[in-house]
Amino acid sequence: MQMLKGPQLPLTGEFIGFEGNVAKSSRIAIVPTGGVLRKDKPGRSGRKAEKELLALHAWDALLSLHNAETEDPTLHVHSPKPYGIDALGRIYMELLPGVSGDKLMIGEYEIAAGGTSVEKISKEFGKRVGRLMRIKEIEGLSHGDMRPRHLLMDADRGRLSVIDVENSRVDRVKAQKEHLDLRRELSQLAFTRKEILANITRAMEEGFEAPIDG
Repeated sequence: MQMLKGPQLPLTGEFIGFEGNVAKSSRIAIVPTGGVLRKDKPGRSGRKAEKELLALHAWDALLSLHNAETEDPTLHVHSPKPYGIDALGRIYMELLPGVSGDKLMIGEYEIAAGGTSVEKISKEFGKRVGRLMRIKEIEGLSHGDMRPRHLLMDADRGRLSVIDVENSRVDRVKAQKEHLDLRRELSQLAFTRKEILANITRAMEEGFEAPIDG
């Protein structure tokens, strides 16, 4: 495998196809034991693939800087670390575990590893989402498709990750609109789960209002 950009892949196994909650335009393969994800979008130009790689680098660097400014791990937010791109335009990145926000909100994920309740997870999810929205607002960073399905909550490590950042751009107006749209969609998904809706609403406010410098 010829990698055109990025460090050597931490491969410890073979790639296997992955369906999951993936856009039809993308082909995803993963190495579960190595924590690597390969993303391919047939027909996409090399320039657009490189743009996604640059977006991954930008998100990883930006979130790492903000995470370093606070010692409170409940306010940390992550994105996939980019490993590089091959001659076919396939992008390699860190495989991040977690349950997407849409599944969490509709109750498909009732019990997390270790017996953590979905109510508790929704609070942890909401606090980190609030932090992410604050960071996006400060940096004027628009995700481009800020939907609950692009936010992953890992209950094992209490970790929120934002994925599919390929359409990101600096746009303060759109970044603020994304905040409102995300809150609205989360509320709609959790409408029949009043306890989850209350938890996540309060937690988002807590995360958003937390001092940005920790």
